[in-house]
Amino acid sequence: MDLTKSFIIIRKYPSMMKINQRKIGTILSYVDIFIQATISIIYTPIMIYFLGNAEFGVYNLSNSVISYLGLLSLGFGGAYVRFYYRYKTQNDELGIAKLNGLFISVYTIISIVALISGYILINNIEFVLRGKLTQSEIALSAELMKVLVINIALTFPVSVFGSYVTATENFIFQKIVSLTRHILNPLLGLPLLLLGYRSIGLSIAITLATVFYLIVNVFYCIKKLNMRFSIKNPDFILFKEIFIFSSFILFNMIVDQINWNLDKYIIGKFVGSISVAIYSIGAQINQYFITFSTSVSNVFIPRINEIVQSGKKNNLLTELFVKIGRIQYYFLMLILTGFIGVGRYFITSVWVGGSYKESFYIALILIFPMMLPLIQNIGIEIQRAKNLHKFRSILYIVLAIFNVIISIPLTINYGAIGSSIGTSMGVVIGNGIIMNFYYHYKVGLDMKYFWKSIGSASKGVVIPMSLAIFISIRGVNGGKQFIIFGIAIVTIYLLSVWYLSFNEYEKNLIKKPINKLFHRKHK
Repeated sequence: MDLTKSFIIIRKYPSMMKINQRKIGTILSYVDIFIQATISIIYTPIMIYFLGNAEFGVYNLSNSVISYLGLLSLGFGGAYVRFYYRYKTQNDELGIAKLNGLFISVYTIISIVALISGYILINNIEFVLRGKLTQSEIALSAELMKVLVINIALTFPVSVFGSYVTATENFIFQKIVSLTRHILNPLLGLPLLLLGYRSIGLSIAITLATVFYLIVNVFYCIKKLNMRFSIKNPDFILFKEIFIFSSFILFNMIVDQINWNLDKYIIGKFVGSISVAIYSIGAQINQYFITFSTSVSNVFIPRINEIVQSGKKNNLLTELFVKIGRIQYYFLMLILTGFIGVGRYFITSVWVGGSYKESFYIALILIFPMMLPLIQNIGIEIQRAKNLHKFRSILYIVLAIFNVIISIPLTINYGAIGSSIGTSMGVVIGNGIIMNFYYHYKVGLDMKYFWKSIGSASKGVVIPMSLAIFISIRGVNGGKQFIIFGIAIVTIYLLSVWYLSFNEYEKNLIKKPINKLFHRKHK
């Protein structure tokens, strides 16, 4: 098929191309996660070898502290797609251009503010980090932050172009660039480590990868997607509306910072840098667990906004909510089951060494309660599309305060384990109980149907999970057992969910591509 015919098909069947973008985008998301995980498995021990446990902890702590400057985005990034579709459904190109102009103007100002705020933070870093860290560790953190603050200032304008790519459903490009960025980090960082630049070199590598990401996104959006900006006569009424909408997304961002970054600060201040390193490994595993889930829901953000803006019934959203939730559940339970079975051996004997044994338990404490929100995270986008995200934001602020209050004494008494327990308690209360009632009675999602469907999906999980728990209690002795047990868990899991859990739609997700591939080979 020549290029002209391809363009005719794209114009004639735009919905088909959108579906392909979602499907391929989802596949590429998992490829990206697999690459990230593989890089992490290889790269993290190398970092620890060159830096040592203490400097590795300081490096993670510095990233954690500087990430708070990300709150200066005011939650605007999460609002872009919703307002884009307001103009898109009306074919208002000028409105989209003004929206783009407003966002780029605001984020440029925010980048400048971030640089100034970072400079103030660095000059007061001794007051901020004073506690269990040594003077040399605090001085190193200040040097790292000088580079990291530039990186975070660059991420603000990047997010405008990234949001536009999401809104226009160009997921294939988005995922390929994200994949390339993740590969660039070690490709740039490893030579700098070998040259003796240590953690400073790692920070420089991250910043250079961000520069690449910015340049590529700008070029693609302007040259290929014809993204336009209008900064004349700014619409202050629109800005006010976006600000009000985004303020509640900002609350969610604050909560995420408290839940996933404040722990490192508390541990560093009250316990020390080595405990930060141990916690960081467990949190890193949890973060990949989270990423695995959100990568699926992200490609459905435009579809959700399209359904809501068109005024279609809630049953369509419930069906999408359940369908995506079940798929996320299968993937996440596979990872969790395998991790329970062979995760402890993997961390201590394959990956980062015996001194990180506690990281296994930290990861489990964080991951178990996260199952609840992760199989429902498409509900966050439904709330935003319906402008019903305020309650969740306020609830999470209250729970974040609760997290801080209980995490400090838990950390002082039980170290990194205590800090992870404090975070998990808030997740269970907020996501496991309160938000489910809100989804059902306010958002309009049938949560009884959802949990009945998840219960049905759980039938096939019981056998492999029992096996994984048995293996974990028994222990893994040597690399041969690690491989055999790992393969056994995955094989039994796949067979069990296929026969006991999968419905026809889920089986066809696997059957159809295989049948197409088989059919092509025999043409």
